[in-house]
Amino acid sequence: MKNKQRIISLVVAILVGLLLTSTLNIFAQTEAINSIDKFLTDSEKNGFNGVVLIIKGEKVLLRKGYGVADCQGKRKITPEMIFDIGSITKNITTFAILKLQAQGKLQINDSISKHLKNVPSDKANITIEQILQHTAGMPDVFGADEDYVSKDWFIRKAFSEALISPPGAKREYSNAGFSLLGAIIEELSGQSYETFVRKNVLDPAGINQTGYFLPKLKKNNIVCGILDDKPWGNVKDYYGKFEPSWHLLANGGMLSSVNELDKWFRAVLDNKIVPVEITNIWLATTGRKTLRNTRYIATSGSNHIFSSLYIRYIDDDASFVLFTANSKWQKEKVQPQLLAELNKIILGDKK
Repeated sequence: MKNKQRIISLVVAILVGLLLTSTLNIFAQTEAINSIDKFLTDSEKNGFNGVVLIIKGEKVLLRKGYGVADCQGKRKITPEMIFDIGSITKNITTFAILKLQAQGKLQINDSISKHLKNVPSDKANITIEQILQHTAGMPDVFGADEDYVSKDWFIRKAFSEALISPPGAKREYSNAGFSLLGAIIEELSGQSYETFVRKNVLDPAGINQTGYFLPKLKKNNIVCGILDDKPWGNVKDYYGKFEPSWHLLANGGMLSSVNELDKWFRAVLDNKIVPVEITNIWLATTGRKTLRNTRYIATSGSNHIFSSLYIRYIDDDASFVLFTANSKWQKEKVQPQLLAELNKIILGDKK
């Protein structure tokens, strides 16, 4: 009888301990979220424009907009609104390439001369993988995102410009390289870049408010960027008639919302875009480890007006998305404070 009472007492003590720990974790989590919200609300008074999304497990902890959405400063930003995601676009282009590999139309170790015509000798041996890893030796850009140039103009320019390092020699970030991948996607698919991406990379994730032209976005739902305290507009104002400039296409400038971006990356990790073996290869080269040896992915973008940051803590089942829309309030200005509080949420009972 005494043994039975001891066992019951022990079980009760364990349950009370677990309940107390859970309560403390929820309290710490709530404190961290309140701290983030207060910091961004205070920043809003000084010109911060943006939106944040924080999810832990299946629970949305914070999903809120701050600042003004329109160029006239009359409407507030809401979480559903659309922002320029910058170079996060490169992840979508990467999976368009990986989708073509899954379809048997290319291998990432193929040279670009296998899929594009008239490649000059100094660039003939550049591989798709080198472009993906920014080791192709290509220059970063050939012009401003806002200046429209056609695909033909862009390819001629890319092939005529000198490399800045031999292919494979070192890492040199190149937006232009990803636009060249956009040309390969069009060549092999027989479709426009966005048509192929829509059907093969975005639709499988069940999202319909992400892209350049194909999403039927309401203009008043696209956030206006602020440049040096003056309305700049949104990136779509600077697209060409039917497509963005090839200075931008496939390397940046896509539009999306925080919800859609998180949904897309979750679909990637759930192998809804490409088969698991291809996803795992991507994850092996892209994924990172925390100090606790847990896996996460992080990607960001900026055109120095809009900026974006996405982090998916894979093993901790948490997401963080931040979009900003003011040249004086880029992500770097708020990121340290937000990530310090986010760390408390992610750790929970793992401290």
